[in-house]
Amino acid sequence: MPHLVMEYAQDLESSHDIATILNAVHDAAKGCGYFTASAIKSRAQPFPYYRIGDLEGEAQFIHLTVSLLKGRTSKEKYQLSQLLCRTLTESVDFIGSVSVDVQDVDEEVYSKRL
Repeated sequence: MPHLVMEYAQDLESSHDIATILNAVHDAAKGCGYFTASAIKSRAQPFPYYRIGDLEGEAQFIHLTVSLLKGRTSKEKYQLSQLLCRTLTESVDFIGSVSVDVQDVDEEVYSKRL
């Protein structure tokens, strides 16, 4: 933990290196001091069809969901959200939506294979 899932407008692939953006986010999470490097899992998922407000194809998006085990304060989660949003914003040059959502995972129901 954490899991960083970057959803993005698929057409960004023609103008941006998605792996570089994902690596920047992963490295920012690694450098924030909240996690051990080996615990961070990052992945990207393109969306070929999307719509943002009334812009119909005029805007693109990147949305990052960060799933964490409970235990971080609201201030820590906010700082992490701001760091990752800034990292994404600095990694892309498009008109559109950049957003980050930090979510707690309920450890009592979370399962994984070690």
